[in-house]
Amino acid sequence: MATRRPTTSFFTRIVLAIILTCVIAILPVAVFIYIYGDELTRDNLYDQLSVSMDDIRIRFTETLDGYSGALEAYAALPEVVSGDSLALAKAGQLVFGSLLRTCQIAVVDEDGTVLYASRDYMYDMGFEDRPRGGGQDAVSYSTSYRYLSYNGDQVVINLERDAGERHIFLDVIGSQFIRYADPALVNEVCLLDEEDGMVSSLIHLDDYRPLSSGWVFSYTLNQRGGDVLIASRALPEYGMSLVGYLDISPYMTSLNRFYALLVVVLLSAFLISAALAVILARSLVRPIHELVAAMDEVRGDDLAPRSLHSHIREMDQLDGRFSQMLTRIGMLVRQSEEEKERVRDAERKALEAQMNPHFLFNTLNVIRSMARMAGEKDIEDITTRLGRLLRYAVDNRQSTERLETSWIMVDSYLGIQKVRFADRLETACSFDPSLKDVVTPKLIIQPLVENAIIHGLEPKAGSWHLTIDVHREGQEAVILVEDDGVGFDDSILGDIQALEAAGHTGLYNVYKRLELYYGKNVSFQIESVRGAGTKVSLRIPLEKGGEE
Repeated sequence: MATRRPTTSFFTRIVLAIILTCVIAILPVAVFIYIYGDELTRDNLYDQLSVSMDDIRIRFTETLDGYSGALEAYAALPEVVSGDSLALAKAGQLVFGSLLRTCQIAVVDEDGTVLYASRDYMYDMGFEDRPRGGGQDAVSYSTSYRYLSYNGDQVVINLERDAGERHIFLDVIGSQFIRYADPALVNEVCLLDEEDGMVSSLIHLDDYRPLSSGWVFSYTLNQRGGDVLIASRALPEYGMSLVGYLDISPYMTSLNRFYALLVVVLLSAFLISAALAVILARSLVRPIHELVAAMDEVRGDDLAPRSLHSHIREMDQLDGRFSQMLTRIGMLVRQSEEEKERVRDAERKALEAQMNPHFLFNTLNVIRSMARMAGEKDIEDITTRLGRLLRYAVDNRQSTERLETSWIMVDSYLGIQKVRFADRLETACSFDPSLKDVVTPKLIIQPLVENAIIHGLEPKAGSWHLTIDVHREGQEAVILVEDDGVGFDDSILGDIQALEAAGHTGLYNVYKRLELYYGKNVSFQIESVRGAGTKVSLRIPLEKGGEE
């Protein structure tokens, strides 16, 4: 006889588990924070600084690229070559638009004559002394030409582009760059112009000094140690760099205070957790015992819901789910009986429904035989085609079919319509035999043809022409139906829902069934010109459904 293993109560296990969890959670965390807390905090702040500098670099580059693109577009205008001041002003408003609120632009001749300036006072800014050298096909960037703009903002970046014998200068004010930096993540952001040997602050715009002054000391390096974190981002396309730094001494002081408080909190939490573990264990065990007892009461067909009314939310939810389960089981039992009854009723109705199509088929066979005996070839042919279409329509055993079957049904439908409209209806049909075994949803070609005849051709006077083409393009089967009828209104071409509302139920039905079958891999396009005709094209993938 096997020896029974000793067991402990659920209450004891919960108390021990909670206490051990507290010890296991608190001790490693405390040791880890004591050893690695400062380093992790510094690394985390540096990572935040790096992310902030990456964001600043992206936004700075996007902004400067926007000005550069506008400057390139402006330089390419014929108005710049002509030198007409009025034309230059209009072109500047057109190209730069709202950018003129954050920049100032001027067009200067080779002799220093200002042909156009976005601000009047700029005529006296001495453009002949400004740095040049962008060339005919490039924009040059500089930070050496500093002045206050019309609204008192400091200009921090200068762009120059040559256009023939003209020089185009674009000065960007620095106020828009201040908002790029989050003061909590970076204290200072500097723009280093290594070519001009200048460094300027993008936060404190008045700070602008030579690199030789040592103002930025080691700003060109990334630095993690000490009380100052430094991160730089190169801008090689502009010949500049962005450098940001963050003073972390306030963070470290706050962190040390946090460590002391954390020790007190952890010790207090351990003592409180031990006391609460006992209370919690008792409150958990009691409703569990009650729920087990309620489960034991469920016997045979007795599925009446029970309620324990626990004061613990989770246990009360568990009790509620148990009651819902009992209610659901009872409902499923009743639904099962009702479903069996509905199945029997459906089988009976299906047998009755088979009688009506059978009667119609017999009647069509009688008409066809009479037409053959009377020598009425057209009536015999149209009756045969109608019977084929009717059998196809009432066959609900499968929701898919081979593309060749769809094509045969279209041929039967067109045969009936040609008898009806005689020589008025001209058709051009082509079918790629390699697509005959492609499996698609039923009825995807015939509704398109029917829609073309009813909505496109019948309202039109004179002769009609209808083209139906099924061919392969790569890994897609392409179905085209084109008519020279009256066409659609433009208002419904781009709205599938509007097709159904406008009476084009066949088109809407085909689209929805293809969407359900192929998902987003199907292409459904309608091209129509009022009074000229309509072209409907379907593109369906060959992978879905495959080839039989």
